Amino acid sequence: MQLTQLTIEKSILEPGSQDHRYSYIPPGGWQNGEYQFRVELYAEDNILFASSRDQFIDPGGFYLDMETALGVGGGLLIFILYILWKRRRRCPECKGDEVIECEICSGNGYLLVKDTKYRCQTCNGDGVLSCPECRAKESCS
Repeated sequence: MQLTQLTIEKSILEPGSQDHRYSYIPPGGWQNGEYQFRVELYAEDNILFASSRDQFIDPGGFYLDMETALGVGGGLLIFILYILWKRRRRCPECKGDEVIECEICSGNGYLLVKDTKYRCQTCNGDGVLSCPECRAKESCS
């Protein structure tokens, strides 16, 4: 542990005042570990007049290094891609992977006529039509 002495000019403390707030950042920045602080008040002849109890702080808290950040970011990207993959359009009948985009609404699920949206009747607002296998089953029934 390294000892750093910091001198605060006496002009900061006004006569009769009891406290003063001071922001301190170590010259090398905050590092992991425990820091010990103590305030000492010296009289004009460099005689110790008063001293506080030692205060300990650990600024460790939450620290994210580059490798961890890349790992978390990569995991989040994979998760988002997985969700998008799961939500992709599927055949409304069999939920299969083969999808035919509705030709009437161009896969939007609605038609735009004079700035008004109308639900596409061909695909029932889904934007996709049944896959060829389901269409064949429908026509045979």
